[in-house]
Amino acid sequence: MPVRPMREAFADPSGRLGAIAQRHGATVAQAVLTWLLRAGPGILAQLESKAADAFGPGGGSGAEQAAIDVKSLHTKIGELTLENEFLEGALTKAGLLSAKR
Repeated sequence: MPVRPMREAFADPSGRLGAIAQRHGATVAQAVLTWLLRAGPGILAQLESKAADAFGPGGGSGAEQAAIDVKSLHTKIGELTLENEFLEGALTKAGLLSAKR
Protein backbone atom coordinates (compact mmCIF):
# COMPACT_ATOMS: atom_id res chain seq x y z
CA MET A 1 0.00 0.00 0.00
CA PRO A 2 1.56 3.35 -1.01
CA VAL A 3 2.07 5.97 1.68
CA ARG A 4 -0.15 9.02 1.22
CA PRO A 5 0.81 12.50 2.39
CA MET A 6 -0.72 13.48 5.74
CA ARG A 7 -2.69 16.33 4.16
CA GLU A 8 -4.35 13.82 1.85
CA ALA A 9 -5.12 11.48 4.75
CA PHE A 10 -6.84 14.30 6.68
CA ALA A 11 -8.78 15.38 3.60
CA ASP A 12 -10.21 11.89 3.09
CA PRO A 13 -11.89 10.77 6.32
CA SER A 14 -13.16 7.63 4.60
CA GLY A 15 -9.60 6.33 4.19
CA ARG A 16 -7.63 4.11 6.55
CA LEU A 17 -7.20 6.79 9.23
CA GLY A 18 -10.88 7.63 8.97
CA ALA A 19 -11.83 3.99 9.48
CA ILE A 20 -9.61 3.74 12.56
CA ALA A 21 -11.01 6.97 13.98
CA GLN A 22 -14.60 5.93 13.29
CA ARG A 23 -14.06 2.56 14.92
CA HIS A 24 -12.97 4.35 18.11
CA GLY A 25 -15.52 7.17 17.92
CA ALA A 26 -12.91 9.87 17.32
CA THR A 27 -11.85 12.30 14.63
CA VAL A 28 -8.92 11.69 12.30
CA ALA A 29 -6.89 14.34 14.14
CA GLN A 30 -7.57 12.61 17.48
CA ALA A 31 -6.47 9.27 16.03
CA VAL A 32 -3.21 10.79 14.76
CA LEU A 33 -2.56 12.50 18.09
CA THR A 34 -3.16 9.24 19.95
CA TRP A 35 -0.71 7.46 17.65
CA LEU A 36 1.90 10.18 18.20
CA LEU A 37 1.54 9.99 21.98
CA ARG A 38 1.81 6.20 21.96
CA ALA A 39 4.81 6.24 19.60
CA GLY A 40 7.03 7.26 22.48
CA PRO A 41 9.15 10.21 23.54
CA GLY A 42 11.44 9.91 20.51
CA ILE A 43 8.77 11.00 18.06
CA LEU A 44 7.69 13.91 20.28
CA ALA A 45 11.29 15.11 20.60
CA GLN A 46 11.63 14.94 16.83
CA LEU A 47 8.40 16.91 16.36
CA GLU A 48 9.55 19.56 18.83
CA SER A 49 12.91 19.98 17.10
CA LYS A 50 11.27 20.24 13.69
CA ALA A 51 8.74 22.75 15.05
CA ALA A 52 11.56 24.88 16.41
CA ASP A 53 13.16 24.85 12.95
CA ALA A 54 9.85 25.71 11.29
CA PHE A 55 8.76 28.48 13.64
CA GLY A 56 12.14 30.02 14.39
CA PRO A 57 14.57 30.13 17.28
CA GLY A 58 13.30 29.92 20.82
CA GLY A 59 10.64 27.36 19.94
CA GLY A 60 7.93 29.99 19.82
CA SER A 61 8.57 31.18 23.36
CA GLY A 62 8.44 34.79 22.21
CA ALA A 63 11.82 35.52 23.80
CA GLU A 64 13.24 37.02 20.61
CA GLN A 65 10.56 39.21 19.11
CA ALA A 66 11.37 41.78 16.48
CA ALA A 67 10.95 45.42 17.46
CA ILE A 68 7.63 46.78 16.20
CA ASP A 69 7.40 50.34 14.97
CA VAL A 70 3.94 51.25 16.28
CA LYS A 71 3.95 54.73 14.75
CA SER A 72 4.45 53.43 11.21
CA LEU A 73 1.72 50.82 11.75
CA HIS A 74 -0.72 53.49 12.93
CA THR A 75 0.18 55.62 9.92
CA LYS A 76 -0.50 52.76 7.54
CA ILE A 77 -3.80 51.94 9.27
CA GLY A 78 -4.85 55.59 8.89
CA GLU A 79 -3.97 55.61 5.20
CA LEU A 80 -5.92 52.42 4.54
CA THR A 81 -8.91 53.71 6.49
CA LEU A 82 -8.99 56.90 4.40
CA GLU A 83 -8.73 54.91 1.17
CA ASN A 84 -11.53 52.56 2.22
CA GLU A 85 -13.83 55.44 3.23
CA PHE A 86 -13.13 57.27 -0.04
CA LEU A 87 -13.80 54.17 -2.13
CA GLU A 88 -16.95 53.37 -0.15
CA GLY A 89 -18.30 56.85 -0.78
CA ALA A 90 -17.42 56.82 -4.47
CA LEU A 91 -18.94 53.37 -5.02
CA THR A 92 -22.08 54.31 -3.10
CA LYS A 93 -22.52 57.46 -5.24
CA ALA A 94 -22.05 55.40 -8.39
CA GLY A 95 -24.67 52.93 -7.15
CA LEU A 96 -22.25 50.04 -7.17
CA LEU A 97 -22.23 49.55 -3.39
CA SER A 98 -25.60 49.13 -1.73
CA ALA A 99 -24.80 46.81 1.20
CA LYS A 100 -24.16 48.47 4.53
CA ARG A 101 -21.42 47.23 6.86
